[in-house]
Amino acid sequence: MHPTAMVKTALLSLALLLAGVAGDAAAAPAGTASHADREAIAYYADWLGYRRGLQRLPGLQVAVRVGGEEALARSYGMADLERAIALDNHHLFRIASHSKTFTATAVMILAERGKLRLDDTAAQWLPWLRGRPLGGVTVAELLSHSAGVIRDADNADFWQLDLPFPDPAGLRRILSADDAATITANTHYKYSNAGFSLLGLIVEAAGGLPYNDFARREIVDRLGLRSTGPDLDRKRAPADYAVGYTGLMYADHRVPIEDVAANAMSPATGFYANASDLARFFSAHAFGEETLISDASKRRMQRPLWPDSADSRAYGLGMVVNQRGKRTLVGHSGGYPGHSSMSLLDPQRDVAVSVLINAIDGEAGECVQALFGLLDLAESATPAAEHGRDTVDLRRFTGRFARLSTVMDVALLGGRLYLISPTAPDPAKTAMALKVVDRNTLRLEGGSGGNPYGEPLVYEFAAGGDIESVRLGVRYVPIDKFKLPGKVVLKQ
Repeated sequence: MHPTAMVKTALLSLALLLAGVAGDAAAAPAGTASHADREAIAYYADWLGYRRGLQRLPGLQVAVRVGGEEALARSYGMADLERAIALDNHHLFRIASHSKTFTATAVMILAERGKLRLDDTAAQWLPWLRGRPLGGVTVAELLSHSAGVIRDADNADFWQLDLPFPDPAGLRRILSADDAATITANTHYKYSNAGFSLLGLIVEAAGGLPYNDFARREIVDRLGLRSTGPDLDRKRAPADYAVGYTGLMYADHRVPIEDVAANAMSPATGFYANASDLARFFSAHAFGEETLISDASKRRMQRPLWPDSADSRAYGLGMVVNQRGKRTLVGHSGGYPGHSSMSLLDPQRDVAVSVLINAIDGEAGECVQALFGLLDLAESATPAAEHGRDTVDLRRFTGRFARLSTVMDVALLGGRLYLISPTAPDPAKTAMALKVVDRNTLRLEGGSGGNPYGEPLVYEFAAGGDIESVRLGVRYVPIDKFKLPGKVVLKQ
């Protein structure tokens, strides 16, 4: 290995090691969350920290709101690997396509004020589009990605920083080109950053302000989002932003990516925020909370119009709509050079979660979905005397345990103990119910025949009550006590 690469690798290893202890910030009070919700959120916070390390992600920031109050705000890992700066809850991330929900909200604000209509055409607001392919597309078609607009441009290498994002003149050239509409409108779901950038120009024309100013005044300031803005803000110190990094799908190490402005594409992909602000923004789209827009407008935004893929996702007006069990979840994802993000809201129950990762290959969507699985698991649990709650403090059994080939969690959710695989992207799907036998023993009640169904988990406790080991056939130890030797050899 080249000496420079060796130094970078060593620094990266040191930074990741430091991240395990330096990057965590305290959780916020649980507020209106139920006891079951609080247990699920507490386990979720611990699981996220483990998952960040498992995926070798530089940093991860999360916020959860329940009933309009912040129930969790935590950061893990590093904001800057090269300088070994720990990530905290104040660091800002580029949230990319979350910008589309801000833009859709701006459109609905104008529609409620009678400033525009969703069936207005683009040319009604932008005369230079008359006679051009995009002149006849409507605001609603643009909001739902059904206008057939080119995704970005013929040359979209700004996504890998080979050129700047388009300025206003460049965006106008893209939108007025002969190939700006690549398919007939209303024939297929076709995601388009250029289309939402066009919506930004319509907001400017109808709102009487530059898009960034309108979004800041009518959304950011009204919600008091002090850590949110529509595009890279050079007035903020560079250290305010988490450094974004490349992925591991094409290399064995990460390198930093310069943070750049989205320019005229800010309505589609330019916003920055922290997780707390982003969760607050989506919580404003819960029913009954009308700081920004009415419930009627929210229903229009959240109505699924176009299937997004083969799974349960669809797209509404500036929002992804996702069915998970009995929950209808709405929100958006984002992918900017060096950043991955996802936010989801249960608008009926007013539960919002946002996860931000400063790596281009971060699976923020999986991290967000995991919370709702854990909440549902905790809410469906049936704690009762036969599970041992009345005779034993169930918390004595909880923890993360390792053996040579795997890691397992024993977690308390909704007053019930579960055996969970923390390496799974959706930990609730792996949960197997446990029953208390006595103060030192649990029994596996759930799972399938392929698991040790019906077998005991036998604990060894130290004099002070700390767990020394757990035996489920094979002996596990608390993960912080699991140490690898130089070589694993047969013990005689």
